[in-house]
Amino acid sequence: MPRRASCLPVAFVLLGFAFGAACGGGGGGGGPPPSAALVALVTSSGDVVPAFDPATLSYTLSVGEFAASATLWPTALDPEALITVNGHAVASGAESLPVDAPEFPGALPEFARIEVTASDGTTRRSYSVRLARTTDL
Repeated sequence: MPRRASCLPVAFVLLGFAFGAACGGGGGGGGPPPSAALVALVTSSGDVVPAFDPATLSYTLSVGEFAASATLWPTALDPEALITVNGHAVASGAESLPVDAPEFPGALPEFARIEVTASDGTTRRSYSVRLARTTDL
């Protein structure tokens, strides 16, 4: 009688990242590799430019004439990843502390630095968001 496989190999792609699980008794949990990528970045002041892509590490966020700050909601691919925004811990998908906006149009921009550390504790990725003041029309 032929022997049946105890599992099926699985592969999928999520936002351009490929994952797979292998069958067999080789140990290694079979889950996706550790990732320090974000899968989403939502802001209180509209969309980042360029449009969010996990592989893009630098963005600009325009804040309106009367906004004192902006907040970010970074979401990690790895549900166990650690995220900080300007050094302050943020749960994946949760709101960051406010990031100050520049004082006036043309002032030096402010930056939000988002650090993501995967669950393995060594895989890291840094994103930056440049806040620039615009004049509301």
